[in-house]
Amino acid sequence: LLQLVRTNLRLLATRIIDHASRTGEHYIATDRREYWGMWKAAAGGGLLTAGTAAIKLVVTHLDLPLFVEGFLAGLNYAVSFVLIQSCHFVLATKQPSMTAATFASIIRDTRGESRWNELAKYVAHIFRSQTAAAFGNILAVWVGAALFDVIWKALTGRPYLTVEEAEHLVHSLSPWASGTMFYAALTGVILWFSSVVGGWIDNWAVYRQLPQSLAEHPVIGEWVGHGRLRQVVDWLPHNVAAWGGSIALGFMLGMTPVLGKFLGVPLDVRHVTLTTGTVAFAAES
Repeated sequence: LLQLVRTNLRLLATRIIDHASRTGEHYIATDRREYWGMWKAAAGGGLLTAGTAAIKLVVTHLDLPLFVEGFLAGLNYAVSFVLIQSCHFVLATKQPSMTAATFASIIRDTRGESRWNELAKYVAHIFRSQTAAAFGNILAVWVGAALFDVIWKALTGRPYLTVEEAEHLVHSLSPWASGTMFYAALTGVILWFSSVVGGWIDNWAVYRQLPQSLAEHPVIGEWVGHGRLRQVVDWLPHNVAAWGGSIALGFMLGMTPVLGKFLGVPLDVRHVTLTTGTVAFAAES
């Protein structure tokens, strides 16, 4: 039985890495055109995240029941991540969990001198891509939050956050006077685990022959139309893992602080782009 478990876990891990490495290749810019495209995609992701941060601040200040607060926060994150994925934008914090799998696949598939040459090339590409995505996200989310606050002031006559709320947020995000460093590391683990979930969903969909089952389903075909169903079936294999991972990531980020409150344990998340948007709203106050 132990041998069976080990074999299945190894095969599942291989499948997950294969999926994540294919996805990770889209997060790596290999020439000048792709590099500037990464900046544009990161700017789009940052602007979308500014809206996500604004909604998150509303949800966390409504004093809702714990589960409702966590569910709405997770739904907010999940919708944002799915939109970023669908619009082909980039979120820098999702890159390492994907590019690491690409890295692992190079180590697994190459030997000797060619391995080191390939790794050296990809280290340079990954570093440039990650830097572009991170700075693009941070600059865009700050600009987006500032513009949002200016419009809010023009419409309501007051900043989006009160001074008391802004001071509390800045204090809670201090890297020295709070648990921010630990929460950031925990967020990294959650980001990694979301890529595992995405690979597992991809594996499950293939193993269960989900596209073929949908294509041949008589009731669904009559209901939505066979032509439209065929489009969905063609789209599904390329997006099911990304959507599944994004939705899982959103709800894990949203429910982690709630779980901490429920258990009486100091748990929270610190997503770099979201946190930058929150600090930007605080600074505007």
